[in-house]
Amino acid sequence: MSFGADIANPIPPIFVVFQVIKEPVVSTMHLWFLWNLCQFCLIHWLLKTTNLLGNKFDGLSVHPLFMWVVLPIVLTLSLMGQSIPFPAPDKLTPQLWSYGFYGSFYCLGVGLYKKQQLISSYHKYLWPLTLGAAISLTGYFSLLPAAPSLDEVIAAATTGYFAAAGELHVLHVLSQGLSVILLTAITFLLGHRFLNHKSKLSRSISNASYWIYLIHVPVLIYIQMPLINTNLPVLVKFIVSVVVTLLIGQISYLLLVKNTWLDALLNGRQTKRKIIQSA
Repeated sequence: MSFGADIANPIPPIFVVFQVIKEPVVSTMHLWFLWNLCQFCLIHWLLKTTNLLGNKFDGLSVHPLFMWVVLPIVLTLSLMGQSIPFPAPDKLTPQLWSYGFYGSFYCLGVGLYKKQQLISSYHKYLWPLTLGAAISLTGYFSLLPAAPSLDEVIAAATTGYFAAAGELHVLHVLSQGLSVILLTAITFLLGHRFLNHKSKLSRSISNASYWIYLIHVPVLIYIQMPLINTNLPVLVKFIVSVVVTLLIGQISYLLLVKNTWLDALLNGRQTKRKIIQSA
C-alpha cells in the first residue's frame, strides 16, 4: 500500500480512509474464506465424532426440501441484517450470519460430494435456472443503491460494518439471495456437464487455485497501481490486471510450489493410483 501511495496519481480515495482511521477493526481481509472454512470443518467434525445427527447430516443437505425451501429461507434471513451488497465475514470473531449463508452452502457441498449421482438429474433444469437468474439479477441491479460516500466508508471502517438500510431492503435481499442460489447452481451444473472429465490443464489450474488465492492481493496491487497513471480504458485495465495476476500466480505455482511440502499442504498429498485390469 505504501508503494501504491507513492506511485499512483491520482491517489485512490481509499487512501484517505487509511489516513483518517488510526485503529481500524482487525480484518482477515481476503483470508476470511479460510477462517470461515476452518470453523465449518470444526463444527462438521464435532457433529460426526459426537454422532449427534447420526448419519443423517450428509443426506439432509441434498434433500429437495432443503435445496428448494430451507436453503432460500435461511439465506434470506441470514442476509436480512446485512448491507447491499453483503460484506465479507472478515472479523476474527465468528460471524453468525455467515454460518447461515456460507454454512448452508457448505452443508450442500458435503451432501453433493457424497451423492454425486444426483447432480446429473439436475442438468435438465439449466435453462429454467438461467431464466430465473436473469430475472433476479435484473431486479437486483435495478434496486442497487448508490455507492457509499467517503464519510460512510470511514464510518464503516471505524465500526467494522455497513448498516443495512432502505425501504426496499427486504425485496432487494430476496432478489440477491435468489441470484446467488441460481448462479451457484448454474456454474456448478455447467462445470459438472462440460468439465467432468480427466484434463491435465484443468488439474493444473485447480491445483494452483489455492496458491493464487493466497498471493493474488499483493500481486494485483503492484499491477493496478501503475495502471492508474495511464489513460487506458477501464475495461483494458481490468483485463490486464486479471490476466497478468493469473499468469504470475500460475507460473509461480509451477516453479515454486508444485511437488513441494507447500503443495501437499494446500492440495493434499498426491497418491498414485494403480490401474487394475480385469482378466
